[in-house]
Amino acid sequence: MSGLSVPQVKSIPVRSFRSLINEIKRFQACLSSETEVGIFANGAGLPLHVESVRRSGQMLIFEGVDSNGRQARIIQHYTQVSIQVVAVTKLQQEARRIGF
Repeated sequence: MSGLSVPQVKSIPVRSFRSLINEIKRFQACLSSETEVGIFANGAGLPLHVESVRRSGQMLIFEGVDSNGRQARIIQHYTQVSIQVVAVTKLQQEARRIGF
């Protein structure tokens, strides 16, 4: 029986988070140097210029700044995540990239 390994079973929230990260990575890879990842998720019609995405328990947290440079955070339960990922004009000299 040596050489056998037991696969690691990931929870649904972890698998959902990984899938979301992979989609954002693919989107980000196609951006020009003049744009960065933005998301709409808050109903206010204001994009969040994303600096980080993380998971806390069953919550997904998107952190960044709004178009006016104010710190902003969107917190959603993994079962209710519904975001629109968009290319937004960079706010600084160098476009932000989310480090995964």
